[in-house]
Amino acid sequence: MQQAQADHHAPVTCPDAPVGVLLAGLRTLGLEATTAVVFTADHGASLGGNGLLSKIVFAPQSHRVPLIVRAPGIVPAGRVDDALSEGLDVARTSCTLAGIAPDTAFEGRCVRTGAEPEAVFSVIGKGAEGSRASSAANVGPWPDGRGWPRRACVRTRRFRVDMNVRQDGGPVIAANEDALPADRLAHPQEPTNPAGDPAHAATVARFRAMLRARAAEAVQPAFVPACSAAETGALAPPALTTETQT
Repeated sequence: MQQAQADHHAPVTCPDAPVGVLLAGLRTLGLEATTAVVFTADHGASLGGNGLLSKIVFAPQSHRVPLIVRAPGIVPAGRVDDALSEGLDVARTSCTLAGIAPDTAFEGRCVRTGAEPEAVFSVIGKGAEGSRASSAANVGPWPDGRGWPRRACVRTRRFRVDMNVRQDGGPVIAANEDALPADRLAHPQEPTNPAGDPAHAATVARFRAMLRARAAEAVQPAFVPACSAAETGALAPPALTTETQT
């Protein structure tokens, strides 16, 4: 686990120097005061928190991503905004900071001027016939041999609910949705699964309906495995071994 954490911190540290070079270059060219810089990233990884190592779940440590905006004269230095946002917001935000009208086809909002949404959505997995838990390594079928399902998540300021929404190219039946709710304010680290708690029944039912509707209207791209069978060897996850110490 320590090695996994060290390996993760190495690539996280790597961008620091190029970002410094970029900011120094803007300063040298006299563009620092008139240039907005937006820094974001892919989702993170679980590094042992709550016993998790993979990142194919919606746990807080792997679901949240950095979004840092530096825009002199527009965004106050040091300001922290905890409003709900998602990756779709980056395009509209960048256009607004640059004084460019966003394309009308852009979804999302400008995080500086747009109203906070009631909820944001995200998905993991393809849900197609032949899908695998690891699309890169092409390993990990569902226990009964079907393709690994697509799982969707909806978040509000207080709650999040995620569940399976698509499998083998079609909607998941209700019995296989496996909904997982979480009260983010009461339990930020999500230590328990309150799916069976009657106090959350109405919330879970409402969010399940939202996720079903979202999945039904989603565009379904053609399923293409990420790598061929000949390429997956190097991408396969390492086997965990147990060493006996004497």
